[in-house]
Amino acid sequence: RLLKRSQILVVEANAIINDIEAVHDQSVTQAFGSPAIWNKVSRWCVDAGERLPTIRRLLTAGAPVPPAVLERLLPLLDGKAEIHTP
Repeated sequence: RLLKRSQILVVEANAIINDIEAVHDQSVTQAFGSPAIWNKVSRWCVDAGERLPTIRRLLTAGAPVPPAVLERLLPLLDGKAEIHTP
């Protein structure tokens, strides 16, 4: 979950809306989640018209990242944000 002082978010599968609210409320700058989670988050953000403009570093690991997930994530982030995959 969210560690407030470090501004890092570990995204959980069953808490997407709360996690997105935390990104905004706490100005989260770094976030980690599996490709499956980022798939859900990116779909939810697109459907809800949400962006993740404070995230500067997005980390994903645990499985290959489908190109469609990266394509959905990029417009949700600030242009200076980095996405790191294995």
